[in-house]
Amino acid sequence: MIVREAKSEDIPGMVATNASVQRLHAGAHPGLFKPPSPSADIKGYFARLLNDVDHRIYVAAERDRVLGYIFAQIFRRPENPFRYPLDLVLVHNVAVDPGCRRQGVGAALMHQVLDAAGREGIQRIELDMWSFNDVARAFFAEQGFVVFNERMVRELV
Repeated sequence: MIVREAKSEDIPGMVATNASVQRLHAGAHPGLFKPPSPSADIKGYFARLLNDVDHRIYVAAERDRVLGYIFAQIFRRPENPFRYPLDLVLVHNVAVDPGCRRQGVGAALMHQVLDAAGREGIQRIELDMWSFNDVARAFFAEQGFVVFNERMVRELV
């Protein structure tokens, strides 16, 4: 397995890998998340991200097969009257093929993001996860992440 920057040829594999994660989220919050679909919209979305200077997508691959991917974004927040300046990487999405989980794929992807952030002089990595996703919570804790902020919602019906 190698971890490398994603290329346009990886997009079909990324879409397929994303399906199980998308299905999980759509099942838990059908009013927020769409069911998985191999539509051109998703492929176009990934293609746009690959060309955006502030986004990073890495894939774990074995030959030409995508085993998983991680999608992150660099933020450089200026100082304001309330907060100090802050450079950070926000991990938006981690997806690993269900048949490849618990084999180090997710950890290798996360380490790639950590290493890349360090090379860019960024010392803070943030991510969010959905409260229902105990598997993700355990994985991120294994990677050294801790809860530092909580977000609440109230639906007005």
